[in-house]
Amino acid sequence: MLRDAAKALAQFQLAEHNPASMLAAAKLLFFGDEGVEADAVKARRYFLLAYAALPNAAADLGKPASLPDSVVTAAAEAARFLGMMSLAGKGGVAIDTALGESYLRVGAAGGDPVSQLALGYRARLAGPDSCMASAYYYRWAAQKTYTDVRSPKLTMAFSHSSLHTNHTRCCCQ
Repeated sequence: MLRDAAKALAQFQLAEHNPASMLAAAKLLFFGDEGVEADAVKARRYFLLAYAALPNAAADLGKPASLPDSVVTAAAEAARFLGMMSLAGKGGVAIDTALGESYLRVGAAGGDPVSQLALGYRARLAGPDSCMASAYYYRWAAQKTYTDVRSPKLTMAFSHSSLHTNHTRCCCQ
C-alpha cells in the first residue's frame, strides 16, 4: 500500500484510460492529502476523464450494456462530483444549476446513491408540489443501498461465523 499521496497521485495519473484510477486521482486532488495540495481545477479535469468513460452519458442516462460495472460506477461517481462542483461553482466553473443537475441525473442513472439523494433533496427544495419527485429519488437511493447491503459479498463479509474468528466458543451460545 502506498503511503505517500504524491506517489499515489503519480501512479493514478499514469493509468490514464482507467476510469477508476482517474476518479481516485480526482478525489485525491479535490480533497488533498499529505503531500498533495488540494486543487479543484485539476481535480475537475480528472473527474471529466472518468466521466468520459460513459459514451453519450448525458443522452443515454443509463448503463450501456457493453461497459463493466466498475467503469459505470466510477463514471457515475465522477458525474456526482462534477454536478456538485457545478452547483457550487467550484473547480474553475461558474455556478450552473442546470448543468449540475444534469450531471447528477447521469450519476443517479449510473447507480450512484449520493446523486440520487442529492436529486431528491433538490426536488424537495422546489416546493410542496415536488414531493413525489423527491420521494422517487429517495426511494431509488434506498433500493440501491438495500440491494448493495443484501449482496452476497457483503452478506458473507458480515456473516455470523466471520465475527467469531478469534473465539473458541461462540458468544451467542
